[in-house]
Amino acid sequence: MFNFFKKKKPQKANQQISSISFDINIDGSIEIIFDWPDFNKDNYDSIPNIAKLLATTIYSINNNILEKDLINTLKNHDQSNPFNSLFVNNVFTELIYLEKNRRLNSSINVPLIAPSEVFKME
Repeated sequence: MFNFFKKKKPQKANQQISSISFDINIDGSIEIIFDWPDFNKDNYDSIPNIAKLLATTIYSINNNILEKDLINTLKNHDQSNPFNSLFVNNVFTELIYLEKNRRLNSSINVPLIAPSEVFKME
C-alpha cells in the first residue's frame, strides 16, 4: 500500500530544505515521497540539521501535532468554487467518522475489569 522513495522536485523560493509528499492514487494506495538535498563534501555539514528537521516533521505527523495546522489549512481552501467547499466538508465528515471508529474500537479492546482482577480474593 505504501511506496517510500526519494524523488527530486524543484525547490521553492522559500528555501525549502526537505519535503514529504503523500500522493493518493485512485486505487487508494499512497506513495510517500521524501525529498532532501543531494549531499556532497560541500554541504555535508548541513546533514544533522536537515535530518533533525525532517525527523521532527515525521514525528509531528505521526503524533497528531500537526492536526490543527492541517485542519486550518483545509478550512482556508479556495472558496471561489463551491465544489471545493463540498469536498472539504466531505473530508471533515470522513475525519469525524474515522475518529469515532477509532475511539469505538479502542474502547472495545479495553476490558472494564482486568482479567487478573476477576478472581482476586481480598
